[in-house]
Amino acid sequence: MNIHQQIIFLALIRIWIIFIGYFSGNYYRSEIDLYLENNGISYWMIPFIKFMFVYDSRYFLEVIKLGYSYDMIHAFMPGFPAFVKIITLFRGLTLGELALAIFMINFIINVGIIFYMNKLIKLITKNPFIHSLSLKFFLLSPVTIYYTSSYSECLFLFIQTFGIF
Repeated sequence: MNIHQQIIFLALIRIWIIFIGYFSGNYYRSEIDLYLENNGISYWMIPFIKFMFVYDSRYFLEVIKLGYSYDMIHAFMPGFPAFVKIITLFRGLTLGELALAIFMINFIINVGIIFYMNKLIKLITKNPFIHSLSLKFFLLSPVTIYYTSSYSECLFLFIQTFGIF
C-alpha cells in the first residue's frame, strides 16, 4: 500500500465518519444543536458537523473564537487553538467556517501522520503485509473520530511521530 493509496483510504474513512455522524444524530435535538443554532449554523448543516462539537471540543472552539473567557475553560491548553488561529490567520470566522477549517487542518495533519507512521513502521518491520495491516488498523481505529473533530490529539500525534525522526 503506497502513500497515495493511504491518503485515499484516509479520505474515504473521513467521509465515512461524516456519513455516520450525519445519520447518528438526527433523531433528537440536543444541547449541541441549540449551541450550533445560536452560533449561526443553519439547521440543515448541523448533522454534518455535529460530531465535531461533542464533549470538550466545544471548549476548544470557544478558546479559538473568544479566548480564555471564564475559569472552567482554563483546563484546555492553548497549543491547538493557537495553531488553528495561526493557520486561519486570525480571521473572524463563523463557527461553521471554523469547523470546516479545523476539519481540513486535521486532514492535512493526518496526511503528515501517515507519512511519518509509514516511515516508522518500515523501520520496525520489513514484512509488507504487517506494514499494510498496521496502517489499516491505525486508519480504521475507533479513535480516529478524535483526529477528525476539533480536539488536540491529531496535532499531538503528529508532533510525536515527527519527533521520532
